[in-house]
Amino acid sequence: MRLLAAAIAAVAGASAALAASAPRPILLPAATAVVLSPYVRIGAVDPRVKRAQDGEIRILIRSAAPWQLALSPRSVAGGTQTPGSRSAARGAAPASAIGELAVRSQAGGTIPVMAGGAVPVAAGGPTPPGGQLLMLPIVTLVRFASLPGRRSADLDVLIDGRPTGASVRIDFDVIELLELIPDPRPFELDGAPDPTRSGLWRFDKRTYRVISNVPWIVQVALDGAPKEAVASRTLRQNAIVLLSGGQPRAPLGTGQPVTIASGAATGDAGTDVDVELGLAVAGGEIQGAYTASLAVTARPAPAVNPTTVVRPAWRTPVGGAAAEAGE
Repeated sequence: MRLLAAAIAAVAGASAALAASAPRPILLPAATAVVLSPYVRIGAVDPRVKRAQDGEIRILIRSAAPWQLALSPRSVAGGTQTPGSRSAARGAAPASAIGELAVRSQAGGTIPVMAGGAVPVAAGGPTPPGGQLLMLPIVTLVRFASLPGRRSADLDVLIDGRPTGASVRIDFDVIELLELIPDPRPFELDGAPDPTRSGLWRFDKRTYRVISNVPWIVQVALDGAPKEAVASRTLRQNAIVLLSGGQPRAPLGTGQPVTIASGAATGDAGTDVDVELGLAVAGGEIQGAYTASLAVTARPAPAVNPTTVVRPAWRTPVGGAAAEAGE
């Protein structure tokens, strides 16, 4: 019995020695991410201006092993906007910025931030003891199709696929914008009217283009009565008339704007507005070469906030030679 007990004790001691000499797994601490810019306020964004960078996300990574960083978009209250409506009224909850943001990755690529999954933006190996600082540029993707108002989104930070509990909030404002692209050609009569006979003579039609992210109206008005340059004679009032489909619609008086078109937000393509004018000859007019200046102006519809950024009105000579921009 004593010999058996000694043998069992020897075997147990040998097993303990083998266990002590077996290699043990090395447990590395998990990578960590510290968000240094939890709130990024971009400010006002103009759909006409394309910038290389609108803001920046700064994150400090500490890791003893290879790591991967991703951002997972999460909408802030407000939801998405519906094209063709002004949903982001002042004082209302912000609309979602998802779909109108992109992040430039560590590798330099531009990655749109879309709903439905995490976006890998950076990866690396073990970091120095003080960590590795990531600076990720933010780019807005707004266009004329982007309705005006406040946008906001939260981007949750994931490292190695694990939520870190940290996030970045990004918000910006899409400004209200209205642009009028002129037809630079002057209005010219189709033929030479006989001043002794009554009749309607048409000017060549001109087409302007409106690009807007708000409801809009287009107005036309004469800056002055048609004038004969040499003798300083003027035609009678209401000699220039506005046409619609080739038929008289309304006389144009000096400084009296007439609305010729209106519409909702146009999106990026814009919409064309035709300007048709005619010369109403009453008979007995004084013969001469007359010119006048027509102001074609795009304005926000009355319900739109008056701070909308509007391109200046365009003044086009009627019977002249060139177009001129004016305030």
